[in-house]
Amino acid sequence: MSMQNKSIITAFHAHADNLALLIPQLRERLTHALTDHHVEIHDISARLKSPESLAKKTARPDKIYQSLNDITDILGIRVITYFEDAVDQVASVIEQQFEVDFEHSIDKRSIEAPDRFGYKSLHYICKLPPGLVRQGLPEGLRFEIQIRTILQHTWAEIEHDLGYKFPKAVPDAIRRKFSRLAGLLELADEEFVAIKTELGKYQTETDKPTELDQSALNLISLKKLTQQPDLKQLDQVIANDLNLPLEKDLFFPDYLIKMLELTGLPNPASILEAMKNLDKQLSQFIKCYFAFTQKAFGFSGKDLDRIHSGYVLFFLAHLNLLQGDDLELKRLEKLSDFYHQLDYPDSKEEAQKVAILFMEYCSQCFHS
Repeated sequence: MSMQNKSIITAFHAHADNLALLIPQLRERLTHALTDHHVEIHDISARLKSPESLAKKTARPDKIYQSLNDITDILGIRVITYFEDAVDQVASVIEQQFEVDFEHSIDKRSIEAPDRFGYKSLHYICKLPPGLVRQGLPEGLRFEIQIRTILQHTWAEIEHDLGYKFPKAVPDAIRRKFSRLAGLLELADEEFVAIKTELGKYQTETDKPTELDQSALNLISLKKLTQQPDLKQLDQVIANDLNLPLEKDLFFPDYLIKMLELTGLPNPASILEAMKNLDKQLSQFIKCYFAFTQKAFGFSGKDLDRIHSGYVLFFLAHLNLLQGDDLELKRLEKLSDFYHQLDYPDSKEEAQKVAILFMEYCSQCFHS
């Protein structure tokens, strides 16, 4: 080890405690700034370079370090985003919050090597903010912020675990496999951004009543549907009848969508049409339904602690299933099939028993 290397290691140990105190402050400052700018990220991690890593870095034959100030990643922060387009959003916040050393910062996303997908992160070298510098630390210390997507981060971690630190670290045949995988993940990163953009457009389109009416049932259209004034009012009726608070979060949307589709209500238009006379039947049907559940399952409305948004659609599905047929036998067949597909996929017999019991308790509510 050279005298210069020894002096750097000695300086590091002398300042390690004060350097470690800076880590949570830098991380907190960046976290608050990203939150204030509404930038959504997956994670922020921070670390102080280990003595072992520092010793290896300063011992490299292709680099010359004169002092601890030359080690620009002595303190490191890594920001992991969900999407590629958020990387530039994070970068913009960093440039506003910190004094950036642009000469030593680098955008590694422009690297052409086809097998280095996880290496394509954005690296900023920043000067320590004056308000955070601890007494006794050398003037001019800098720290590094890396920004990469969650797919790039996963790739880099796997690369590191496999020992793929540079192109010649593995045989050419394996490098080609790395290249193919890198291409797939790079495409995946781009497609996730495209999907997010399309979802945003779809959400905007469903804000238009005509578009919402004809859209298929999914989480987005269901949320928009439950925000309709008539539906919110009926949810409130249920909450009032059961003397319970009405919550904004949805009532088990995956279950609710399946239930509505099974009962012939595949889109918001059909649901809104079926709701036209629901207010005349709802309170009576709720009494019938919870009398049934008390007998069948041992719970009633008194056992609930809140009403979720869209709960009225649960009752609408049942009522829609049982309307339109004069023969009770047909109603029973539809109800048995409904419970078999929804709640009892492994037992038609159990589904039929529940359907028969339901018919006994709710027959007064079945109007054509």
